[in-house]
Amino acid sequence: MKNYFSTNQKGFTPLQILQRRFSFFKVLFGNSRNISNRTSVKFTTGFTLIETLVGLFIFVMAFVVLSTVSGGSLQDINLTKRRLTAQYLAEEGVEYIKYIQKSSTDSADFTSKVSLCTSGDGCDAFIDVFGNNVAIVPYDPGLNLMYCTYGLITHKANPLGCSPESEYSRSITVEDFSSLPNSNSFRVTSTVAYDITQPPIIVSAMIHFDLP
Repeated sequence: MKNYFSTNQKGFTPLQILQRRFSFFKVLFGNSRNISNRTSVKFTTGFTLIETLVGLFIFVMAFVVLSTVSGGSLQDINLTKRRLTAQYLAEEGVEYIKYIQKSSTDSADFTSKVSLCTSGDGCDAFIDVFGNNVAIVPYDPGLNLMYCTYGLITHKANPLGCSPESEYSRSITVEDFSSLPNSNSFRVTSTVAYDITQPPIIVSAMIHFDLP
C-alpha cells in the first residue's frame, strides 16, 4: 500500500502531501455526497410507521362501515319478506270468507257458516284438503299457523306432515250489517301478527248480498 501519511517524502510539496492523504480517505470511504444521496433515496421510497398505522386505521374503518351497511340491508330484506308473507296471509283470510259467501244461498246461510267469526276473538279459515272446501275454526291466540306441504294452515287443522309452528297468527272477524235498514252487507277483517316489534297486517273488505 502506498504510504499516504509519510511526511518525509522527497519531491513533494506539503500541499501535494495533503492532497495524497485526502485521496486515501476518498478511496477508503468513497464519495460522501453519493452516500448521502443513496441514503436519502432509500428513506423517501419506503413508508414510515405513522403512515402505515394511518393506512391501517382507514382500512379498518372502511371495513366496519361496509359490514354495518351490509348487515342492515340483510335485516331489511328479511323483514320485508316476512311482511309480504303476513300481507298474503291476511288477504288469504278475506278470500276464504268470500269463497264461503259465494257458496252460500243467502245471507242467513252465510251467517250460520261464519258464526264462529262473529263473536269472541274471531275465527280462522283454511282449505280442508280432505273435504275440498273451506273450514272455519275458532281463533286461538296461543297457537300460530303451521308450515305444511301445501302452505301455512291453522293450527287447529293439524294433519300429518306439518312442521312446527310458524311466527304468524291470523284472526278473522265478520261484522253483520244486515240488521240495518236497506242493508245486507258484512265487513270481513283479517288480521295477521308476525312480530311483536312490528304492527300487525290488517286487510278489510265488504261482502254484499242482494236484498230479498
